[in-house]
Amino acid sequence: MTAHVRSQLEYQKIHVLGENDVNNSPGQIVMLESAPDDEISLIDLYLVLDRHKMMMAIIIAVVLVSGVFYAVFKSQVFNYHVSAQIGTVYVATAQGTELQSIEPVEVVLSKITETYIPIVISEYVADNPAVPVPELKARIPKQSDIIILESRAVDDEIQQNVLMQKVIDMVVENHRPRMDIMKSQFVTQLNNARLKLAELEAPVTLKIIKKQFELDKLTRNIAKSELTDVHLIRA
Repeated sequence: MTAHVRSQLEYQKIHVLGENDVNNSPGQIVMLESAPDDEISLIDLYLVLDRHKMMMAIIIAVVLVSGVFYAVFKSQVFNYHVSAQIGTVYVATAQGTELQSIEPVEVVLSKITETYIPIVISEYVADNPAVPVPELKARIPKQSDIIILESRAVDDEIQQNVLMQKVIDMVVENHRPRMDIMKSQFVTQLNNARLKLAELEAPVTLKIIKKQFELDKLTRNIAKSELTDVHLIRA
């Protein structure tokens, strides 16, 4: 039977019992509408749910208990962040003195991610074989010269700070030769300035400076008097 036929009204003949039936009177025709086969009765649905309510209650209880146990016994994960800025120094250029980083921040980031972090993680795993491997990474915020170290692990804050400090110490050790060279240059300049100052403060130097000052003063006075005499002659 097709869906079109099922949706049509069916006519059923109902005989009225009693006297009409005896007299063979014509039957009464009543028009009845049959419900489509694909509709689900709400009452039937309720009966099905009511029949399985105990099972549904058990499933819901198991899900809730499992969620509580997962939340209670799940290992806590900690996130830590440390910022590091590369040192800067004054460098002599063709335009004068310019402030520059000891090393480009992009180069430092590459060394951290490709060398320093793997070394630190390897040492940590060797010392703590039964502990989950911490997640340690570095990044540079947009339009910034600061490197952000990020750590994510189940360990406490002290241990994570130790790991990130090891990475920073490696950066410092890598920059130490350059810093030592720059420091020696500054020390040399400072010593030269002190020698120059000592020479200027020496008694002999002061006496020479005083004589030079007096000589310059005398020369200016002579020039001034000669200029005055010329004006007098012209007058």
